[in-house]
Amino acid sequence: MKCLPYLLFMAALTSCSGVRSLEIETYAPSDVTFPKGVRKVLVVDNALPQPSDVGCRFKYMNVEQDTCHIATDSAIYEACRSLGKELADADYFDDVLLYSLPTRSKSESFFTDGKLTPEEVSELCRTTGTDAVVSIDRLLFDVKRDISGAEGGYYTGDIRVNITGMARSYLPQQQQATTVLVNDSLFISGWSYSPEEANVALPSCTKAADMAGDYIGRKLYVAFVPHWEKAQRMYYTGVSTTWQLAGAAAAAKKWDEAASYWKNIYDRTSAWKTKAKTAANLALAYEMEGHFQEALDKAKEAARLFRQHAGEADNNTKFLQAYVRDLDIRLANQPLLQKQTQSHPQE
Repeated sequence: MKCLPYLLFMAALTSCSGVRSLEIETYAPSDVTFPKGVRKVLVVDNALPQPSDVGCRFKYMNVEQDTCHIATDSAIYEACRSLGKELADADYFDDVLLYSLPTRSKSESFFTDGKLTPEEVSELCRTTGTDAVVSIDRLLFDVKRDISGAEGGYYTGDIRVNITGMARSYLPQQQQATTVLVNDSLFISGWSYSPEEANVALPSCTKAADMAGDYIGRKLYVAFVPHWEKAQRMYYTGVSTTWQLAGAAAAAKKWDEAASYWKNIYDRTSAWKTKAKTAANLALAYEMEGHFQEALDKAKEAARLFRQHAGEADNNTKFLQAYVRDLDIRLANQPLLQKQTQSHPQE
């Protein structure tokens, strides 16, 4: 959701001539940094399922139903399974294992935080030959399921699943674990020509929880490994030969060549808008070449020129200010990202 204003600025700009948008991938660090010796990781299901009458609400044609029940054993398993798969697919560790045996007694309250003890972590690592544990210690699902009428003679079915909980990384013989909070939502919707058909087509509360478990596992992996994130960028174009040559080079992802053309225009112009546009383009070229400080300097220059001459409300100003914030984050992340990638070099 935080990307929406950024995308709106781009939509406003790209609806005009002279702007080209592109989607890039940026490499971002994880919340957790593992020591260099951690090569094999064990994913553990250490969460207890909630009672069947907790976290389930079903309204059928505006009438609250008292028959709603939910089973979350499989949902927690799905979260661990998808988390393990994403960690393995990230190719950051040498091996990722999924622990299949129970770690907690079902007599415990599901409300309690079932944090693993250092002794338990050491034993898990010893018996599985792993170096660290990534554990889902608590996972709660709040499912709201609604079947209702709508205009036009059809009926809608909607499900909202709120997911909260905690996951942790553990190292053997260490007292402290790193905690990652879970707080997300999954939405499911559909429609039919009768409420009965809509009810049958819509997943049950238990199935919706399973889908939410798979979803949160796929989202949660970014807390434990460096990962790629999609980002939106844009560059300005022009009608002169140099502008067109620069645009062709950018379209072919020849950023060094594009930068040389844009720098030529930048050095020769005295018009503030051309100076601002080429500064913005140079920022993109420098970013794509991995020169984040130079990119940030040029993006700030472009944002300042548009703010001074076109005002704060101008879409170019808003976009470039958002771009500056993005580059600030990328630059600040570089030391941590370098530490994480150097500790786990990829072949």
